[in-house]
Order: sequence, then C-alpha cells, then structure tokens
Amino acid sequence: MRQLEHGIADAKGAWRRALSRSGRTSPDTIQPARLVIRLDSSDLQETKGKGAKLSTKPWRDIVVSAVNWLGPTPVTFLAQHAASHPLLEDLIRFSHRLECFTELVIDGTGIDQERAETLIDCGLARVRVLVGGVSDEIQQAVVGNTASDATKAVNCFVAAKRNRQSSLDIEIAIPWQGPV
Repeated sequence: MRQLEHGIADAKGAWRRALSRSGRTSPDTIQPARLVIRLDSSDLQETKGKGAKLSTKPWRDIVVSAVNWLGPTPVTFLAQHAASHPLLEDLIRFSHRLECFTELVIDGTGIDQERAETLIDCGLARVRVLVGGVSDEIQQAVVGNTASDATKAVNCFVAAKRNRQSSLDIEIAIPWQGPV
C-alpha cells in the first residue's frame, strides 16, 4: 500500500513538473496559475513606507511557500525599468532550480548582450519585452523608455539565445492603451 501511495505522489509530482515546464497549470484545479514577483516598483516593495525593501531570503521564502503549496509553478518577474535589479539573477536561478518555469517582463531598459546571456544562464525560459511603438514619443508615453532600448533588448536576447543555443521564448508585448 505504501508503494502505491509513493507511486501516486511521484506521478502527481511528475505531472506538475511537466505542466510547469510548459508554462501551464492543471485546468481542473482552482488555485493560482502562477507566482508573480514584482521588482519594478520600490513602492510595492515597501510596507506602507515604513518597511525596508525585501532582501533575497524573504523572496526565496515566498517562492518556496508557493512551490510547497502548488508544486513547481510558473514564476513571472515584473521588472519594467528594473532589468538590472540586484536580486533578479538570484531569484531566477533559485526558481529555476526548484523546477519552476521562469518568465521575465521588461521594457528593455538596461539590457545588453552580457546581461541577456547572464539571464539565460540563470534559467530564464521566457522574456516578454514591452513595446509601445516604433517612435520614441509613443514608446515613452506608453512604456516609459525609448524605442531603441526595447529594440536593443530584443536584439540582445535573440543573439544571446543563438550564442547559448537556448530554447528561450522571446515575446513582444504591445500594451493596449493610449496612442498605441
């Protein structure tokens, strides 16, 4: 009987890992589909202006709690204007080691060839670059940076993907607002 219970538990774990690697969760469960960690706003990292920004350990504890509850689940890092956040690499690597599908949402600011390769090496599975328009005026109004920053980031990730022979999924996200 004990072997049967272990077999069932192993099968459920394998199923959750397979779903996580594909970026999906089971459709028959009512639970969060992903964990979203927002690193792009210092206001959200503080507790009503009284607390300090979270360090690596509290963020890791959050990821571990989610994995304990849901199994390996997709983790999305929101880092608009914060692709150079000091905790980003560590949190992507940590989540990847827990067999979580990792995704990064950025606007392209601060991404160069070396940074793109480093993020891929950490285990990044998908990057979504926000592009508000082809002109700097529209891009600035919608996303908050220049069109050349976004274009450069996409080019850097494409080159890094090729250099690292990675299966990184590169997406362009167009916010549906304003002049877009």
